[in-house]
This record gives sequence, structure tokens and C-alpha cells, in this order.
Amino acid sequence: MRGMLAWVMVVLVCCGLAHSAHAHERRTVAGQYELIVGFLQEPAFAGQMNGLDLQVTVQGRKPKPVEGLERTLQASVLFGDDQQAMPLALRRRYGKAGAYAGHFLPTRPGTYAFRLQGAINGVAIDEIFRSGPGTFHDVEDATALRFPDLLQQ
Repeated sequence: MRGMLAWVMVVLVCCGLAHSAHAHERRTVAGQYELIVGFLQEPAFAGQMNGLDLQVTVQGRKPKPVEGLERTLQASVLFGDDQQAMPLALRRRYGKAGAYAGHFLPTRPGTYAFRLQGAINGVAIDEIFRSGPGTFHDVEDATALRFPDLLQQ
């Protein structure tokens, strides 16, 4: 019985880790494109390199990745009630059709947003994806995870 309980706990932990690793927002845009947006590394921590993770497909029975968006979309990261914005260089992700990244270093914990403007296959879009409950995780403070404690040196 204890062995069975241990296996159940392992499965639950693994499912929880898999869920948190895939915390992205899915949104249908222009009635035909599915955009999946989140951080490249989740959970995201202040002071650690990260970035926009964007995946775009044409919806249908067999979704088709959309290529070439690094030329037609502009991406930016927003912080502080969108008062601070920084453009991101959108790049194709090697070996992942329809997947793009825009790297940056989040310096503060809190709510971040990604804005995508431009066109997908000639269809104009202007969408904002904001971190938080029901979407993707906010950036967290990494202080509690430091080891050994750098403040006592």
C-alpha cells in the first residue's frame, strides 16, 4: 500500500511540474490563427535570462505552423501598467516550425505583457498577452532560491 501511495505521489508531482512548464495562453486571432504565448522558461525569475515564447498555427483538423513571421510581426515586452516597453527581436526557433522567441532579461518581479503587432499571412493583428492567473506566470523574485545565501558573505 505504501508503494502504491508513493507512485501516486510521483505521478501527481510530475503532472504538476508538466502543467507549470506549459503555462501559456492560447488565443484564436482573426478567426483562423492560434497563438500560444508565454515565457521561454517557466516559472520566470527576475535576474535570469528569459524571453517570449510564441507559437503560431493555422487552425483546422491538422493545425499547420505559420512560417516567416519574424519578417511580418513586431514583438515587445511591457511592464508597469504598460508604461515601460522594450522591442524584442523576434527569431525563429531552430527545429520548431511556427515557433519564435524574443529574448530579454526581466529585472523585476511582477506582471509582464507581450505585444504582437503586424501581420500574419497579410491579416493585421495587434494583440497583448498579459501574465497572471489563467494565462502564463508572472515573473517571480528569486531571492528565496539563492544558495548559498549571497547576502551573508
